[in-house]
Amino acid sequence: FRPKMLNSRAEIRADLVHAGQGLPRAVTGSNAVVGDVDTGVDLNHADFWTASGGSRFLAVRDDIPATDRVFTRAQIEAGRAAATVAMADTFAHGTHVIGIAGGGGHVNAQMKGIAPDADLVMVRTTFEDDAILSGCNFVFNQARAASKPAVCNLSLGGHYGPHDGTSVFDRAIANITAQYASNPGQL
Repeated sequence: FRPKMLNSRAEIRADLVHAGQGLPRAVTGSNAVVGDVDTGVDLNHADFWTASGGSRFLAVRDDIPATDRVFTRAQIEAGRAAATVAMADTFAHGTHVIGIAGGGGHVNAQMKGIAPDADLVMVRTTFEDDAILSGCNFVFNQARAASKPAVCNLSLGGHYGPHDGTSVFDRAIANITAQYASNPGQL
């Protein structure tokens, strides 16, 4: 038995949600934001662009201390090269993860993400606790500015700490998400 990515949407029944089966309407992530704090992103990947040529990213942030820069959707579309260099994903992990979460399936329809119509936000991080927290805040602030609900993915982990939600980092994440969930219009 080997799990395969192209079976994952069916395994979690995302295809049924996309079709609206048993729901009042189809749910594909439209009018929502999917964010990721990770290694960066390949902004040239076709799954992160609309059929009409627009970027699906509301914004991307290069949170590496020497370069700390933000690129808006308009800047990504106008100066794709500068943003692409800043967000280079040399590990391919961030591209892979945000593709699973929100890839459009333009390259291969079978590899469409879980929320293929969501707006996207990516933060390239150093993986220091304060940088991760800053990245999460950035994602939620972008969603708030767009008046959309959001989710922020952190595909990271380690063996340090209590693993019971009581660490300073865990409590900080809980505070960020609680503040956003209780009042997505203000943080």
